[in-house]
Amino acid sequence: IYPNPTQGKVFFKFDNNDSDVLVEVYTMNGSKIYGSSIQGNGYFDLNFMNVKPGLLLFKISSEGKTAIRKVLYKP
Repeated sequence: IYPNPTQGKVFFKFDNNDSDVLVEVYTMNGSKIYGSSIQGNGYFDLNFMNVKPGLLLFKISSEGKTAIRKVLYKP
């Protein structure tokens, strides 16, 4: 996930042998602001221009594994 911090758009690069990847994004107070299953091979981007500035938690799950990454959003 890059850039970090971001001004509203983040990019992902997946190399996951065509497996589906579940991407969920939460605010620090636990509100889910995004959730989608995407194809895990290639690039993907998300735009957060309508979200309040602050720390966002990205939960990325695939093939029984989960990773959580923090990204600072400051427009």
